[in-house]
Amino acid sequence: MLELAFKYPAELFSRGTLEMLWPLGGYAAAVLAIALLAAIALGYFGAGSPRRKRDRVGLWALRTTLLALLLFVLLDPRLVVETDDPVRGHVTVLIDDSLSMRIRDLDGAARSEFVAGAFTPGAGTLAATLEQRFDIRYLKFSADVETLAPGEVLTFSGARSDLARALERVAHAPDASALAAVVLVTDGAVEDSGTLDHALRALKASGVTLHSVGVGSERLKTDIEVTEVRLPRTVLRGDAMEAEVKLSHRGLAAKTVTLVVEEESAIVKEQSLTLPAGDRPVSLKVPLEFNRQGPRRMVFRVAPEPGEIVVENNAAHRAVDVRGDPVRILHIEGEPRFEVKFLRRAVAADDAIRLVSLVRTAENKYYRLGVEDADELAEGLPASEEALFRYHAVVLGSIGNDLFDEALQSRLREFVARRGGGLVLLGGRRAFAEGGYSESTLAGISPVVLPPAASAYRAQVPVRPSVSHGDNPLLRLAKADQLYASWEQLPPLTVINPIRRSKPGATTVLEGDDGSGEPLVILAWQRYGRGTVAAFPVRDSWRWQMHAEVPLEDETHERLWRNLLRHVARPAGGRAQLKLEPAEAVVGESISIEAQTLDPRFFPLADPRVTLEVTDPLGQVEEVALERAISKDGFHRGSFIARDIGRHEFRLRLSGPEGEAIQTEASVEVSGSGREFHSAELHVPRLKRLAEDTGGRFFTAASASEMTRVIDDTKSTLRVEKRLPLRDAPALLLALLALACLEWAWRRRRDMA
Repeated sequence: MLELAFKYPAELFSRGTLEMLWPLGGYAAAVLAIALLAAIALGYFGAGSPRRKRDRVGLWALRTTLLALLLFVLLDPRLVVETDDPVRGHVTVLIDDSLSMRIRDLDGAARSEFVAGAFTPGAGTLAATLEQRFDIRYLKFSADVETLAPGEVLTFSGARSDLARALERVAHAPDASALAAVVLVTDGAVEDSGTLDHALRALKASGVTLHSVGVGSERLKTDIEVTEVRLPRTVLRGDAMEAEVKLSHRGLAAKTVTLVVEEESAIVKEQSLTLPAGDRPVSLKVPLEFNRQGPRRMVFRVAPEPGEIVVENNAAHRAVDVRGDPVRILHIEGEPRFEVKFLRRAVAADDAIRLVSLVRTAENKYYRLGVEDADELAEGLPASEEALFRYHAVVLGSIGNDLFDEALQSRLREFVARRGGGLVLLGGRRAFAEGGYSESTLAGISPVVLPPAASAYRAQVPVRPSVSHGDNPLLRLAKADQLYASWEQLPPLTVINPIRRSKPGATTVLEGDDGSGEPLVILAWQRYGRGTVAAFPVRDSWRWQMHAEVPLEDETHERLWRNLLRHVARPAGGRAQLKLEPAEAVVGESISIEAQTLDPRFFPLADPRVTLEVTDPLGQVEEVALERAISKDGFHRGSFIARDIGRHEFRLRLSGPEGEAIQTEASVEVSGSGREFHSAELHVPRLKRLAEDTGGRFFTAASASEMTRVIDDTKSTLRVEKRLPLRDAPALLLALLALACLEWAWRRRRDMA
């Protein structure tokens, strides 16, 4: 009924607004309306009017309403409303132009041959069919997204497949609302699949329908791939680490292969393994030693097998920066004991560790070993954060809570949390709960739960690895050709601090058996802030060196302490820190740079003078400008475009407020192919999800011709603002006639016509 009376549905009136379009303007209309009302009132209520009061009021109301309605019509009223109008849409064809499209897994033909034959603008078979029916726009993507011009030839040379960036470009295009469909032509192989979720949400929000064409084989008949290599990015000179290598394979079950580790074309390690049945992935751990400082480039390679189509994925590269400066360790003891002597002996041959020992010999008297000069620790315990923060790690032995007070403990907590230093809590008669630490600051950062102090507890405890962490790299205590020591042959250690619980999140590496049925915690560690805290509640680890049953050549004690001290000291960086992402880039990729500058207390420097230089593989040096980060004090950020294949070395120089010069270095390996050939099989589930979640369909290369029949709606909608005229609405015309007739009838009845 409302639509019949006022021309438009009620739904438009509910979300629209009324607007007057009379050219004289609203103020002029208001003045005219007041003038008319006044004139009518004078006519009906003038002093000479003989009419009865009721007639005057009634006729004035009718005449006023009639003229107001007429004025409303003259003001040209419009209903302003936003509506979805159909517009002719276009189709965007998004083509993968990366190296993985060169793989020859389509019955001997390359993926690129199919793409070029089917989707080359103006020449491809499917392109020609689409162009006859739709307005087609072509985009190509690899690391970036570019328009594919008519007649331009695809090169399939991109070293990265940034599918998420390509989809976001389409979703956020200015004309995305006019897209009838997107045709994605790719194998679905991406380096970071996690970013696709954000891109998919953007597509769905923009209402874009995506149809995907998967190119390639979903399963290679014969293939072996070095899928992943886990190796720390930064290590200390002399570190013995284990690289965890993951291999995937197809059609090579029960085959014995050899993993070769190379550095600068020299073989440093070989390890054979038999591939499991069922094409299940396999992992192996490869022990490596880093005895030479500087940037290292490790290649993990498996020789190609007969019948392999993709041999580029048989190798993976990892860049490792080996820090050459030794770490400084402070060992504090509240009383003389053998642990000091044998700990120093354990690390004496390791030139990457400099150990300073501080031993309390009497009240207010300390014996110093390994200090650099006469001023170092001259007053005994570190009296300031600057003095403590000179070190990378602290070993706290048998010194009670009465000597190592809360102020010192708070300083040590900041040393771990803010500076990123390491802390080892060693057992003894004045350590842990027996030293009065149960309710202290150290108890809060310790990886173990301190029980009440034990009364006269002493046990000789056999030590063994924990069940869940028996393969921890800390326990690599034997020679390089063996993985672990023979724990059954090691003598028991003395425990006088019985601790049986680790905190949630802590890693318990070694346990002991005192016959109580509940194991003792012998070695546990956890991260705290930026640093690491370890608990080693034994009194005499030196027994693993000096016991009569331990062979003279056995290095278990030495390796245990070297591994432990390196582990806790490794996170402690210097006052200038440099973070580069990614660690392995491809030519043309932007490398993100973040530099952090700190004062001697490891607080952010307010206004440092920072210089960053990049040395490319050809030896040319380029200075990169860094800008201060607004949101984070002490941080500077910048970027660098890698233009050459090879190692790029970054050197950060810092001049502090007192003129001190500090520098740090890092490196990035740049390749020409990246990981384009890794995980390069056709990812059908990923492409199906992209299509189905946006209302589209998935096609293979064989069924791609059906796509032209699916894209049958070239119309899209465009939201526009409309002004719909109301002055010719039937209800207004009827109201004007009704008011005029009613006034005439009234006058006629009262003999006033």
